[in-house]
Amino acid sequence: MHRLNLVLDTIVTSTAIVATGTAALMSEPTHNSIEMQLLLLPLIGALIVSGGLIMLNPQPETRRIVIGRGIFAMFFGVLVPQLIGMMHPALETVSIKPAVLLFGGGIISGLAYVLSRPFTKELYARAEGVAKKEADRLEEKYSPVPNVTVNHFSSPEPKAPNADQG
Repeated sequence: MHRLNLVLDTIVTSTAIVATGTAALMSEPTHNSIEMQLLLLPLIGALIVSGGLIMLNPQPETRRIVIGRGIFAMFFGVLVPQLIGMMHPALETVSIKPAVLLFGGGIISGLAYVLSRPFTKELYARAEGVAKKEADRLEEKYSPVPNVTVNHFSSPEPKAPNADQG
């Protein structure tokens, strides 16, 4: 039953996003619709690929982990084609085919989905050690221990306050 709920959630969410994106893309070509196309086509590709990877995962995961991995996949699947488009002049124009945007968003999303779990697992495993090392380094840099010379042969005696200093 749990697996069926996950499948239904994925289908409903994906269908809603794809339908909204398709309706936005079918509007008249304006500058805003061109930018929407550059955002929505990679999103649709990312949805399709990450949805397929969620369903084909041989090791079932908790809903929380699947949602987290899906969020990373969507984020990178939409963002990276935009960044590539800003850097490469041929991709800045609308002359690029929609299939390339779908494919690019899907491929990047798939890589992000697959690599997100081992990456975050390793990140959490190292977090405590890295934080301790950085805290020690910052403490040493900004709060150095003063050099105090201790005479081990005589015990320090408290001095009585002078009457002149009262």
